[in-house]
Amino acid sequence: MAQQLFQLVGASTSECDTIPGRQCMASCFFLLRQFEDVLVYLKSIKPYFQNDDDFNWNHGIACAAVGEYKDRRRRRSSRSRARSTGRSSATSAGSRGATP
Repeated sequence: MAQQLFQLVGASTSECDTIPGRQCMASCFFLLRQFEDVLVYLKSIKPYFQNDDDFNWNHGIACAAVGEYKDRRRRRSSRSRARSTGRSSATSAGSRGATP
């Protein structure tokens, strides 16, 4: 049911070339486990979601499903560096507990 509704919205002429329309099509293909198709849509809207954790999670899952590991490792290491600037390791560890 959800897959059909995502497809209905994403394929409509009024939404097919919009960010929400592309998100719907990516969700449709995600539910169908057609991850190559998921990546077609997610890569087309990736510049708009660089700092969105939900988007990056779904993009990472799709990349892993098709064996695209290199892009995910590079992005994670750059995000880790960005988070660590300006904070001492003691402050970071103390404010977030034991999780890295």
